[in-house]
Parts: sequence; C-alpha cells; structure tokens
Amino acid sequence: CAYSGGIGEGLRRIAAPAKLSSAHATASSSQQKFSLPSCASLSGAYAIVAATRLVILNSHLPNQSSNSGVIRKRFNRLSLFVPVVLQTIYKLRCGALDYAASMMTLDQATVAPSKSFQLRGARTFQAVETLENFIAVECPEIAQVIQSCDDSALKMVQFLKKIDGPNDAVVRVDEQVKEYLNQLL
Repeated sequence: CAYSGGIGEGLRRIAAPAKLSSAHATASSSQQKFSLPSCASLSGAYAIVAATRLVILNSHLPNQSSNSGVIRKRFNRLSLFVPVVLQTIYKLRCGALDYAASMMTLDQATVAPSKSFQLRGARTFQAVETLENFIAVECPEIAQVIQSCDDSALKMVQFLKKIDGPNDAVVRVDEQVKEYLNQLL
C-alpha cells in the first residue's frame, strides 16, 4: 500500500504544475513533461490487487477451532487493513487520473472517440469523455491502473457486504472515498 499510495501521490504532484500552468499559460511558457514507466504503473496496480486479495482471503479463512467452515474474522489484525487499502486505492486512482489529465493538457491533444475505456466512480472532470478517449489511446498503462483500482475497490466492498450484510459493511474512510465507493456499486 505504501508503494501504490506513493505512486499516486507522486503522480498528483507531477500533475499539479501542469494544472497551474494551464490556468496561467502564455505563448512563451514551456512545461516539463514527465513519463511514467510502464513497470512502475503495473507494479502499483499489482500491489493494489495483491493487498485486496490478502485482506479478502485472510478475512474468510476456515476456523480451526470448529468444523463449521468459513467464519469472517472481522476483528483480526488484518481487518484493520481494510480502510488503508481502500484509501490507497483511491489515492492511486486520483493520481493516475490527474496525471492523465495533465498529460492531455500538455499535449493539447485531440483524440478521436474511443469507447475501449470508460471512467467509473466519483472523480469527475469537465471533459470526462475527452479524458476517457485520451487515456484509451495515449495512456493504456494508466487505463490498466484505473481499472485495477476500480476492480479492487469493488471486490472489497462486495465482499464486505456479502459477509457482514449491507448494514454492517461500514468502513471508516474519508468522505471522498465513500462517495467513490458508492458510485462504483
């Protein structure tokens, strides 16, 4: 989670100067363009998937003290990891979206419509369709990161609702993360 969250935070910091410069752009100003190595983005996506699987699989291990089968171990040490994983997923996803938006701004790209990638969740942009098209065509590694984040968050929430019931599957996370999770369902 530290690796994935760090990548997300790094991508947001890289994207921040592009947002500022696009607001105050002049004809003579030039902007640095950073590239994200595909191995870094894939590592972040794989780390999120692994953390999600770790929590889910550990949360319903067979109970060794009885023969009753699978019992949710809600209050074990690893269950404290659920909000951490969800926060990290959101941080990586937001960083990836901010990075893609800044790349699109720097390139001043005009991309033909493509529906091979669609954004889900609470992050909204004024030109979401344009951003979706840009990510699909120009940033397939970002599309994979966002897809991994969405899939992992959805699996985590669905698992919690299945095991704990819809009323007990409450996780203490930031309001932005709750909004994102609610829109995924």
